[in-house]
Amino acid sequence: MNTKLLPLLSLLLLTACVSNKELTNFQSGENWDSVPKEIPQQPALVIQPDDVLSITVHNFDMAAAAPYNTDFNLTAAQGSVASIATPGGYLVGPDGYIDFPVIGRIMLGGLTVEQAKNTVQKLVAKQLVDPVVMVRFLNFRITVIGEVSNPATFTIPNQKINILEAIGLAGDLTPYGKRDNILVIREQNGKREFGHINLKDKSIFSSPFFYLAQNDVIYIEPIKEKANTISERSTKILPWLSIAVTTLTLLATLLK
Repeated sequence: MNTKLLPLLSLLLLTACVSNKELTNFQSGENWDSVPKEIPQQPALVIQPDDVLSITVHNFDMAAAAPYNTDFNLTAAQGSVASIATPGGYLVGPDGYIDFPVIGRIMLGGLTVEQAKNTVQKLVAKQLVDPVVMVRFLNFRITVIGEVSNPATFTIPNQKINILEAIGLAGDLTPYGKRDNILVIREQNGKREFGHINLKDKSIFSSPFFYLAQNDVIYIEPIKEKANTISERSTKILPWLSIAVTTLTLLATLLK
């Protein structure tokens, strides 16, 4: 037997510690229904302190709307509106207010994007005829850490993502990722909330944490097999494997 096979055999023994059941999603719960069902709507995203918002005002007379539209790159260079805008958008303060050109302080904390749009539009409409206001998040990010192939923070441009898509962005779970107890850490309204997702259960789609909110952190903990493999099995198996390979090699030589 070629001793070059030793690393390969070691790898096979180590990965064999994880059963197929540990790697399979959606294995428990009621069978899939062949009848299409309504997709639950994503919970409305609420504006929080430290969120960064893009707010633009449009009008048939864009010259009249210009004072309401801050050129962040220009103003940052001039240093004229340091209290109004952060690079790229309006920062929501700890009290929920933003500082908006012409109008001044506007309370947007606790509102949905649609409510914030209506609030700004009503204020601007006092000076402009039929203004159109657009509001969106600039800091819609989620972070995936733990037993995934590519742990990272991801910016979500369309402001809509579910737990499966987030795991996909992170390159899926490693063979040692615990699929039945994924932790979602969410901060809203000054409170920290913890949710748990079970990828093995088909009821995942009705979980309140299936759709993610801005700044959610997803943590995938390792299964026990990984700790055992690293701390015990690798140190216990490899010496015996080395002896076995040496013995087989010796026997093969004697039997020639």
